[in-house]
Amino acid sequence: MRSLCLLFILISIAGCAGIAEQTDSISSVSPVDSSTLYTIRIEQSDTTRFSGLLAIEPRTDGMWTILLDATGIPLLKGLVRSDGTLEMAYCVDALRSGGMPDLLSRIIEYTYFLAARHDCPWYAPYRVCFSRDEAGSLVKWQKIGPFNPWVVKRQLHEERGETITMHLKIPPVRVTLQHLAEEKGN
Repeated sequence: MRSLCLLFILISIAGCAGIAEQTDSISSVSPVDSSTLYTIRIEQSDTTRFSGLLAIEPRTDGMWTILLDATGIPLLKGLVRSDGTLEMAYCVDALRSGGMPDLLSRIIEYTYFLAARHDCPWYAPYRVCFSRDEAGSLVKWQKIGPFNPWVVKRQLHEERGETITMHLKIPPVRVTLQHLAEEKGN
């Protein structure tokens, strides 16, 4: 039993040492330099739970976020800090009771703030990784042991700007952000 505990401690230390030496990493999947407007669609079990607009603006202390309905009426306003905490300035009760502030802060944290490694060691107990898929899209995901609780994928389109898709396993949710590109020639 003592040998087993010692082995576990050594593996844990080696796993942590592997995490500390980051040779090829990114700070985010989709860096934002200025205010950006997206359409947002949140689906659960192939049913659309929310559809509207998401405006984000980088600040020195986080990301200012405004969630609007399809007509442009603000439903939630707040600052998402780099650790994922949300300081709400305003939120309608229906969204608050439905868990939207927590979901929105997770979307912003995972997409914009959580650093990822390209060379994810298999032995690290907790890791956030990134790679490029066959189409050239940037993919960022989290691994906790054998589990993969979320994936963020960023695709760039010449005509449509960028699309960010996030899949959460718990709860099973898919969030799609489609950049509202400026019209060319203006």
